[in-house]
Amino acid sequence: DQGRVSAGQWVAVHGCGGVGLSAIMIARALGAQVVAIDITADKLALARRLGAMATIDATQVASVPEAVQELTGGGAHLSLDALGHPITCCNSIACLRKRGRHVQVGLLLGDQADPGAADRTW
Repeated sequence: DQGRVSAGQWVAVHGCGGVGLSAIMIARALGAQVVAIDITADKLALARRLGAMATIDATQVASVPEAVQELTGGGAHLSLDALGHPITCCNSIACLRKRGRHVQVGLLLGDQADPGAADRTW
């Protein structure tokens, strides 16, 4: 509910573990178009079977945000970081279109609590 996703909107889900896969299924049930991002081929295959319209292997692209923006025609309306790592947090924010919404589900801990600490170019 925090993301307020609507049918037809693009949702980017960073991390395809249990939380991310649940988010994919919920977004699809609401009629959203989902792009799943992970570093494991098996998890991406499962994400596609559970409703992701597109997948991105983060180890195979130069820039996750650029790949999401290209796939979605300008960026995600909603991006959810299910992992809680500074890199996934920054990628989640950077892949948004104007006035897009970011939901941070995975917790950043200790010195990771400031996602600005991660190297990024936005």
